[in-house]
Amino acid sequence: MAYTEEDNAIVIDGFQNGIAASPYLGIANIRGFNTSYYPGVAYVNYRRRAATLTSTSDWYAGTHSTNVSNNVGWIFTAPATPPVMGNPVQQAVSPAGLIYIQDYNGVIWKQTAVNSTSFTQLDGGSGRFGSGNAGLAYWNNYLVVFGDGVIEFCGNGTGDAGVVSSNWNVVSNANLGSSGMTTNYGSHPNNVYVSATLTSYFGVNDQVTFTTTGALPSPLVVGTTYYVLSVDLTNEALTISTSVGGAAVIFTNDGSGSNTITVLPPSMNLPLGSSTNASFLLSPTSNVLLILESYTNQVGTVISNGIWQEASGLYNIVLANGQTVPANFTNGSYEVNLLSPLIYFSITENLTGVSIQLLNPTVTDYRPYVSKVDGSLYFCNGQYIGRIAEATSPNLTFNPGQPGSYSLSAGVTSIPEQFTDTVVDMVDLKNSLVVAGRKDVYVWDYLGASTSSPSPVGEPISRIVNLLNNVYILAGQKGNIYISNGYSAQLLYKLSDFMAGIIDPVWTWGGIMSHRSRLFFQALAQTTTGTNILAGIFSLTVSPSMIGETASGLVMENQNSYGLTPASGASGVGLLIDNSPSASGNDSYYSTWSNGSNIGGIDYNDTSLWQNYEPTIETDIIPIGTILDKKTFGNIEFKLDRPLATGDFIKLYGRTSLSDSYTLIGTTSTAQLSEYFSANIFQGQWVQFKVTMKCASSGSSFIPLREIRLTYN
Repeated sequence: MAYTEEDNAIVIDGFQNGIAASPYLGIANIRGFNTSYYPGVAYVNYRRRAATLTSTSDWYAGTHSTNVSNNVGWIFTAPATPPVMGNPVQQAVSPAGLIYIQDYNGVIWKQTAVNSTSFTQLDGGSGRFGSGNAGLAYWNNYLVVFGDGVIEFCGNGTGDAGVVSSNWNVVSNANLGSSGMTTNYGSHPNNVYVSATLTSYFGVNDQVTFTTTGALPSPLVVGTTYYVLSVDLTNEALTISTSVGGAAVIFTNDGSGSNTITVLPPSMNLPLGSSTNASFLLSPTSNVLLILESYTNQVGTVISNGIWQEASGLYNIVLANGQTVPANFTNGSYEVNLLSPLIYFSITENLTGVSIQLLNPTVTDYRPYVSKVDGSLYFCNGQYIGRIAEATSPNLTFNPGQPGSYSLSAGVTSIPEQFTDTVVDMVDLKNSLVVAGRKDVYVWDYLGASTSSPSPVGEPISRIVNLLNNVYILAGQKGNIYISNGYSAQLLYKLSDFMAGIIDPVWTWGGIMSHRSRLFFQALAQTTTGTNILAGIFSLTVSPSMIGETASGLVMENQNSYGLTPASGASGVGLLIDNSPSASGNDSYYSTWSNGSNIGGIDYNDTSLWQNYEPTIETDIIPIGTILDKKTFGNIEFKLDRPLATGDFIKLYGRTSLSDSYTLIGTTSTAQLSEYFSANIFQGQWVQFKVTMKCASSGSSFIPLREIRLTYN
């Protein structure tokens, strides 16, 4: 209960306990208040405002006069202002704190600066393969996008500054260098010597060419492509060959003039696409395929030398009959090792027209996750977890255009086959990865071929998050929150249906995050026919105890900038991004929302408070009498712990039944710590109160409510 009885009075307080499961068990509703800074006091929260969305599209020329030679008479038309965002579905944050949001249409919005309230479209540019919107991550100084059967990269290896529309899926120049070189054909006739600062630019199998102001060392030819065979950092030397893995070139002289070696981009634009029209020959070992003369990568480049030139890793080979076979591919090798032998194929059979699949096309959300344990980028891939890992070689820095600088696996591990589950989310938990399936959770050690056996949750899992080394799970459509250590799961908390104002509402989950050591999440309440009732951002206090995990203090921290109830057609999709510490020092985070059919936005909280009676508290419904002993009250008083400021207002309402409408009791705007009104409650059996507040545009007191006191006549 949130009320106590004193001599001739009822005192309502305990706001720090948050929203109770029922209006008969405690506070029925708290919306737009914060109860965590001053325990026992509810004070008005910062309001949410919509961020500014801008387009990077240039102005373009519209109607003009005949004389165009000097632009006389031109009319320039600006792009639509502001541009429209679709439903936000993916998020990523760079190490510098810059936020990226992707909407349902595949458009990516880049924050203009850390702590900024403006987001600009990251235009697709000509290098984009499609409009994939199934995953977004920031990894190794690149923005990574999943979807459309391919993983795409934007950047040039220099961090946020390099993530621009012109840098989609282009080979980074960060690791491509040119260098003066010398040879010594006398004592070491197969070595090319370069400076120590430039040796690390080169990796095994890199393609290189040579130029000269005089004559190249024989037998080198200007304009001919050679391949790096080995890199010797100690002696600052390279060996080269005329083919991948071929014999080292032996020099017969040192040449003359100034000789230069240059690293070339790989023969393909991006090595992370699904290849098609691959051709293999099954070797006599029955679990090894030999790459034949050609296959085609995502961008249509035909690879014709029979050598796998993409990243090393595990890929799925999809045969013409639909059979999917996982296999290990090695950069620079013509052999492909199957994880299990092919069946119903003869040894001499030529497997043509098959595809090499990276992403499972049935997945709609790959939920990429950058592990804090090993630094790898993981993603959900059907029954499997995919992984992109940086190469361990000190000579190479990650570059998506250099296959030797990373490895990739479409299925580094899987949920045990017998459970036929689908991976939907994952998060680090100490030295393990907790993996969420559709209705179960699993644990993986980052090494094994399979996860642990399942721990059942029993409801469809939406999202998971690690808070203080416990994993919290949003699941189902009835507002249930679970907790898990990876090996067991239990129900922790149930959202109060009373907040929605109807019996048996349908709850849809949005984003989730850890903020101020509280569990923050988004939720949308609807009727069973899909009518939207309310949507907002909630917080919950969670903490361990001697008897297990406990949760309390549920508060609807804020409604979205569009209001309490989204428009018809809005969905429950949403994202939450922590922004602590913020530049201004106030409590700060970003959130996204849907408000209509594929219409979304981004919110932030500034230092102004709610100014139109949005903050609301509904008390318990308190038993005050019976049919034979009804009660009449004299006065009702509210008490603050500081006086109202000019421009602050409080309204107090009351009712004697849950089916009644609230009646206004009184409004206060004077600078005082408390005020009482005539209760206007006569011969009642029950009583419930509602408090709403409006804050001054500046200099508000935050209207910290301490208690409501009701006295008998």
